[in-house]
Amino acid sequence: MRYKAPYELTKDKGDQGWDIRANIDTVLNPSQTKLIDTGLYFEFEECIYADVRARSSLSSEGILCHTGLVDSEYRGEIKVCLTNLSGGVYLIRKGDRIAQLVFGKEIVVEPIKADEIDTDTSRGDKGFGSSGKD
Repeated sequence: MRYKAPYELTKDKGDQGWDIRANIDTVLNPSQTKLIDTGLYFEFEECIYADVRARSSLSSEGILCHTGLVDSEYRGEIKVCLTNLSGGVYLIRKGDRIAQLVFGKEIVVEPIKADEIDTDTSRGDKGFGSSGKD
C-alpha cells in the first residue's frame, strides 16, 4: 500500500490506528463542523479499506470526529470531519494528530433478498439498548 503525505504515518507498537495529522492551521468554533485537510493520499490494494476514527484525547475535550470509510478505489485527499461540541474555541495547528486510520480487508458477501427474516434469536427484533436490559 502506498501513500503520499507531508509527514510519516506513525503508530505505536500494539496500536491498531495510524495517526492522521492536520495539514493546516484552523479554528473550530463552538458547534462548528469543518473538514480538515490532512495532505494524505492512498493507493490501496484491491479489497483494502480504511476507517477514519476518533482519537480519545480529542473526544475527551469535546471534539467529535465523524467516522468515515475510505474505499480502495478512492484516490483523493483524506479529510477529517470534526465538530466542536465544547463551549470554547478549539485551535488546530498544522501537524496536530486529529484522527486515526484503521485498515481492514473487505469480506465479500452476496446478500439475498428475502420476504421474511428469522427473528428467533436471543435478541430478536428488539431495538437500541435492548441487549443491556435484564
